[in-house]
Amino acid sequence: MSGLVDNYSRGMTLKVVLNIWSGLNTASKDKCVPGPLPKEGKAFTEIKETLLGLIAKSEAEEEEEMIISYTKPDRRIHSEVQKAALLSHTFAAYISTLDKNLVCRIAMQIVSDTSLWLSKIFRFFDSLAYFSKDSKEGLIRVIRMVLHMRYLRYSGTGYEALFTRPPVIYYCDPDAHNVGKYLSYLCSQLGLPLSCIQAVPSMSGASDNQFKMDTAALEKCIKDDLSATKTPLLVIANAGSNVVGHVDNLQKIQEICLAHNVWLHVNGHSLAALSLVIVPNLPSNLGDSMTLCLGDWIGLPSLPYVTLYKAKEMAHVHAAGLGQASYGHLDFLPIWFAVQTLGYDILTQMIRHSFELADLLLQGIEKIPELRIINKRKPVPKDGHHHDVSTIGEKSIPTMILFEALTPVLVFQYTSKSFKGKNLFL
Repeated sequence: MSGLVDNYSRGMTLKVVLNIWSGLNTASKDKCVPGPLPKEGKAFTEIKETLLGLIAKSEAEEEEEMIISYTKPDRRIHSEVQKAALLSHTFAAYISTLDKNLVCRIAMQIVSDTSLWLSKIFRFFDSLAYFSKDSKEGLIRVIRMVLHMRYLRYSGTGYEALFTRPPVIYYCDPDAHNVGKYLSYLCSQLGLPLSCIQAVPSMSGASDNQFKMDTAALEKCIKDDLSATKTPLLVIANAGSNVVGHVDNLQKIQEICLAHNVWLHVNGHSLAALSLVIVPNLPSNLGDSMTLCLGDWIGLPSLPYVTLYKAKEMAHVHAAGLGQASYGHLDFLPIWFAVQTLGYDILTQMIRHSFELADLLLQGIEKIPELRIINKRKPVPKDGHHHDVSTIGEKSIPTMILFEALTPVLVFQYTSKSFKGKNLFL
């Protein structure tokens, strides 16, 4: 769950700018100048104290730069799952000292177990998992895999295989500033020009739909690219985005992707709701790959991001670098520890509790007239059945109805009386 409060006056904005500028000046004055490496080694306890002092100094500087009260995070280990996630990094360091073949054998077993557990929890059956510290890394490797799938000579000739029919990736996001950095990063990591990214416009009209991808425009873009001898490669769709929590029309987008042989990747916090429906063997039928922010959903930021994907040929998986177990990487160990420590019941209860907190906060904010809700509103049920967190369980609920019924992201804006009726967000 995330919140967004816009600055509502120039005075507030000016105060923030001046405060940040002051903080930058202070930081520049106190900037640590690197010194030479000492000839004699230091004791471990001395190095540890230096690191703890650096953490304390950085926290103090951050507290001075904040215009609001700064609360230091509580770093005490309160639960078994926190302890397990912390110790998993130590075990990963220990395992990495073993023989490489032994490390790969251990890693393959752990990855197989964790992939099976997560694919069943989030009802994305027959999928493999890739674990990464960066939220974009999994998507980058999935795109590489799709490039190998669509261009058979790609592994041998590289960019020359793309020249005659260049690939196109389709994306739509209301946060124009951050999306530019996001797409530039994708292209730089894939070695593709920015012309391979096609921005799909969002829908116009009702405020609840204005951030969603325009499916008619998406289909037109794909057909135009096919006519221009390009290869529509992949669509990136949102299911509960960080910006406004909107959910694209995934059902229609999937139909378009299937009709034109385009890979569909889904991001967003609404994907957490897939774990709440516990009907046995009920698939989510949602795209070809998805990225899960499991650490954010259960309050363990140290957990890596998980990308679930459907693999057709293992040769393409290894060519894209998705078979991390065969390389002895151990980024997945914290999730393996955490999932087993919690168990299925407690894990889904924690996710359910996050949705309940979001609903509770939404109900409180709706009572304050100075706060305007920006994220998506819950739709009025057409079938007469009202779905919320408490009623979702053993009943079969279509994925889109499930996403629309829950609130994974809460975005609100302060509007004073003098700014009533003005759209400060856009």
